[in-house]
Amino acid sequence: MSEPGTSIPAPNAEGSPNTPSAFPGEHGGANGLSPILTINDVSVRFGGVQALNKANLVIWPQRITGVIGPNGSGKSTLFNAVTGVTRTDTGSIHFRGRDITRLGPHQINQLG
Repeated sequence: MSEPGTSIPAPNAEGSPNTPSAFPGEHGGANGLSPILTINDVSVRFGGVQALNKANLVIWPQRITGVIGPNGSGKSTLFNAVTGVTRTDTGSIHFRGRDITRLGPHQINQLG
């Protein structure tokens, strides 16, 4: 489970490989690359258990990105939220600029 106030990676972390500042010119830049997937402040609770707490992640094209952490840190919950299997309590998920936060798995699948 994520500790309160933590995220994947920390928001606006200088030099973090997933923040827009790490790839100058890519976000809205001349080469036209935009994030494929953007996860902003996503939180998920299961009853009294906080599985994700304000998770953030940006996936860029032509980059390899991994999510690592110990057992129980929320990796599967994050994946399930992105695929629409698990509903988020807060935050947003955008795929190629489209908000997919409240779409079902079959709708997300149809987007590619």
